[in-house]
Amino acid sequence: MTDFMRNSALASKTAAVRAPDASIGVDKDELHEDSPLQKIRRTELLPELFGLLLDIDQGKMQAKDFDNNLGTVRLKIVTLILRLQDIEGICDSIKDQELRIQSLRESKRTKTQLIGEFRKQVLLRLNPET
Repeated sequence: MTDFMRNSALASKTAAVRAPDASIGVDKDELHEDSPLQKIRRTELLPELFGLLLDIDQGKMQAKDFDNNLGTVRLKIVTLILRLQDIEGICDSIKDQELRIQSLRESKRTKTQLIGEFRKQVLLRLNPET
């Protein structure tokens, strides 16, 4: 066996040992589709703008050409707007949000009363003397 063959065999064995398990370090959220907020966070709008401004500053592009080269930035802005609309409740009016909060408060109050009554009944059955 030549040195080359020994080294390549050894390299393949160590590569197999070092290969990471696909399930290690993966969050459950990473396995599912990204949320609109995660997609928005990954959108890089400022580097595009700074690149265009730098081109103007360095004389690679004239100021009158700025509008023509703004297509990718416009596309990213439209994409951001669409992703914002995918966020649940972002388009709700303040009145709708207030009604929803009031409904949740009422539901919580009702559940608290039911749990309190249930607790009293359980205590009465466990300690009939009191």
